[in-house]
Amino acid sequence: MLTWIGGTAWNRNGDLVFQGGTQRGQGIYLWQRGRLTRLVHTNEEPRAPGNANIHWFNNQIALNGRGQVVVWANYDGGSGLLLFSDRTVQSVIANGGAAPGGGTFQGGVWQVAVDERGRVAFLTQPQGGTPGLFLWDGGQIRKVRQTGQPGPGGLPLTDLGPLVAAGDTFYVSLRYGNGQETTIEAFDGAAWRVAVASDFEYRVCNSFSAATNGDVVFMNCGSTGGVVLRKRDGKSIQVVSSTAPSAEGDWFLAFLGAGLTEQGEVLFSAVTPTGSRTRVGLFQAVPR
Repeated sequence: MLTWIGGTAWNRNGDLVFQGGTQRGQGIYLWQRGRLTRLVHTNEEPRAPGNANIHWFNNQIALNGRGQVVVWANYDGGSGLLLFSDRTVQSVIANGGAAPGGGTFQGGVWQVAVDERGRVAFLTQPQGGTPGLFLWDGGQIRKVRQTGQPGPGGLPLTDLGPLVAAGDTFYVSLRYGNGQETTIEAFDGAAWRVAVASDFEYRVCNSFSAATNGDVVFMNCGSTGGVVLRKRDGKSIQVVSSTAPSAEGDWFLAFLGAGLTEQGEVLFSAVTPTGSRTRVGLFQAVPR
């Protein structure tokens, strides 16, 4: 019986993976097509590479459409980022291992994503190195973006994240010049593409989601606020804003997050008034 639930992640099929605790330890569980499966449990099979017992997991966890799971784990002799695929386990990075571009991987990762090809992208700052985006592909690791690199107008990259995967592409929010410019950029392993660039009307906040077809939905901190869908062809659709009510007459006081399904539906959470109080609700929209 589960006594607590920790980090969670989901894929575009509606599957859910989560960290859960029992009286005997911790496990990683997958809810897929209406069935709950325990993928791994501490001190049981499957084990970490080298047949090491796994002792605990942290909240950084990701899931792709094939059911592959990547999560940071502590095991005999160390800790690191592990990729679980069926009943096999691969090491992505190990704590203390050398990082491309200098330094060593220490203390976990900030965010992680896994695409449909089983490639793992993660954000971290190696000890002795600079923060950056790293890509693991079939056992090889490379740094693909790091702070300090020049961006729009020559502004230096100062911050990265959130990070998500959709299909065989990774999407990451990049902030330049301490927030003077924020973009959402797509990386397919070989080339970069700007998916969303900020302007006066549409300015990227810290929450976004992407679909396999290249569409991106994001929280807008620009003049109109709300939630915006940016199509792959560059067209922008204002899904909802704080200046207009919903079809049911709800006025939106604040937006908390937004997601995009493969079918093009937008799900978002928002704060609305109810009498003298407020409430948080989950809403669905189908942009046209």
